[in-house]
Amino acid sequence: MIDAVRRIGLVRILDTVPGITGATLADPALFAAQRSAVLEGDDLSYLHLQFEPLATTEKDGTRKEIGIFSLDGTGQVSFRVEQMLDEPGRYLFLKTPANGTYLTPTWKLVSEGDKKGRSDSKKLLKTIEAMRQRAETDPQPWLQDLLRIFTAQEVILPDPEPDGTFRTAPFLAAARWAAQTRHLTVFSVRLQGRYPGDIPSLAHDALARKADTIFQTAGSPAHEGGTCTLCRREGKVYPNVLSGCGFNILNVDKPGFFPDCDPAAAWQVNPICRECGEQIYVARWRVFPRLTRRVCGRELLAIPHLLDGEDPGDLLRALVADYDPESTPLATADTAEQFLYDALAQSRAVATVTYLVGTIAGQDVKDISRVIPNVIPSRLGAVADAIRAVNAASRALPDDHPFAFYGLDAKKTPVRRNPVTESLTILQGALGTRKQKGAGAAYTAMAVNYDDLLLAILTGQPYPTRPLFADFAGKLLHDLRQAGGDSPAAQVGTITRTARAMHITLSLLHRLKTISLPDGVNYVTSTLDRYEPLAPLNQFLTTSPGIDSREKTFAFLLGLLAGKLVSIQLGRRVNPESLRWIAATTFSERDLRDLFVRVRSKLDQYSSSQGETAWSAEMRGVAEALAVTGAGIQKWSLSRDEAAYWFAVGHSLQPAFLPTKEELKTTSAPAEVLA
Repeated sequence: MIDAVRRIGLVRILDTVPGITGATLADPALFAAQRSAVLEGDDLSYLHLQFEPLATTEKDGTRKEIGIFSLDGTGQVSFRVEQMLDEPGRYLFLKTPANGTYLTPTWKLVSEGDKKGRSDSKKLLKTIEAMRQRAETDPQPWLQDLLRIFTAQEVILPDPEPDGTFRTAPFLAAARWAAQTRHLTVFSVRLQGRYPGDIPSLAHDALARKADTIFQTAGSPAHEGGTCTLCRREGKVYPNVLSGCGFNILNVDKPGFFPDCDPAAAWQVNPICRECGEQIYVARWRVFPRLTRRVCGRELLAIPHLLDGEDPGDLLRALVADYDPESTPLATADTAEQFLYDALAQSRAVATVTYLVGTIAGQDVKDISRVIPNVIPSRLGAVADAIRAVNAASRALPDDHPFAFYGLDAKKTPVRRNPVTESLTILQGALGTRKQKGAGAAYTAMAVNYDDLLLAILTGQPYPTRPLFADFAGKLLHDLRQAGGDSPAAQVGTITRTARAMHITLSLLHRLKTISLPDGVNYVTSTLDRYEPLAPLNQFLTTSPGIDSREKTFAFLLGLLAGKLVSIQLGRRVNPESLRWIAATTFSERDLRDLFVRVRSKLDQYSSSQGETAWSAEMRGVAEALAVTGAGIQKWSLSRDEAAYWFAVGHSLQPAFLPTKEELKTTSAPAEVLA
């Protein structure tokens, strides 16, 4: 897997750096030679790739700001606030160990805990002292200029006084002032109008010292004369390349990596050379953001394994090239999200894909909860096709259908949306959130293991339906009780949203063959045939996968009739007590039969008290079908959790099959979604 990471980093380098050719994919020695030739030339693109691309936009989309200390030709130092550059690699920012020094003149001042308005500048002070000592023997102009900035006693601040003059402050005081008053966290310099990455000698110096700074530690040094585990070349190898790149899987320098392991010998565990380490670094910072999606509450990173000897091709090049730091990888449009599955599936250079589930965004790749290896491209194509098929079926439903899926646009106006994106958020709408800190009042999935479910989806393995229905029932009752103080209409909306999400979830998993829903069996077709307005309901029960027993039919029809009772009560502006009955039920056979009696009795009560029947012909047809179905059940075998699902589906589809006079009758049955 680590070699796959290295190779996708190399693909990014091929696409960016003139002078690095595709032949290096199969010849590590050639890469080392071409790298040296590139570094001897004038092009700085390779150097820029070797430093972290700072985020350039805030969460609201506005441009991030950076504090810049400038030294002009007269020796005057001034401070100003600028918007981030389009290519943040020009700042040469590099995360270094907390107890060390900064490698380049770009740094971050972090908040000092609960001391409001103060910033921790200890690391910056250590950097200035180290630079002072080095400048005593190193005459390089850029180093002397940096020292002039860091020791300046009169830095001109940007805000003028009322009389038009500008205040000045010592360098460190100016940095603290900017952090406290302008809320800046990132700072850099300009020397004679040039940023750090524009100064070749400075950039080359930083790269030359990078490996020794982040690829080893004081207790686990590099080793001369070792063999790189990735390219098999002999030379200087480093023990801590992965951690130095922010890829925390094998932190072999830690004392507890192996019992009684000598950290000084850590290089023997996973020795990696500088050149391979630089390719991994590019993958981590320039490619991972494009291969990461937030799926079911955690980040999912795709690592493609390339076929030997194959050119990466246009699709893969497009995937890893030109990472746009302004758009986060976790909030992309539907079309962009589907492109990831499609690109990996259609690229002729990809053999398999390994997925990591964990914390991918941010400074470190860590907390990996699942590794999903050997995902074949054709399976990813099947996932993308299933997503599109379910979305197409959803879009085909009329706008007023209970299972039509809506979202909010920028003006908070409801608009039709695709229910399934590559992030699979619809699963959490049906089953609850992933177990994690900060879940708040939301229902947390207790039976479903999302890592196991993702494994099944991505590899084509089967997944049991029992935990799916268990968490659906748990979420339904949890959300109903949470909404107990809300309006009756809001409580009805809770049932519909949860049932719709579960209906779509089962549709997706069924299309993927992750679960298998049995063909539908209509046990009441002869009864419903006598009621022409119930023809759409009759068709639904005949064609919908999953409804294959009398118990499921009973639960569904009871939900339909109970939903109609709620609709009547809302129309008469009375409190729908049936919602309280639903929230209190366990969905056992006894509870459901008792609920049928109570619903029917309440409808009869309305008929006698109002002087006119509350029963329409369609409602009588449903009640008759319920009675026939209930009488035909010899032994109840349906779980309470699955009964809750079919009841909720029936309840939600009441406007489609038993509409009021004011409601537009829907003729398109949602069987299309599951077909």
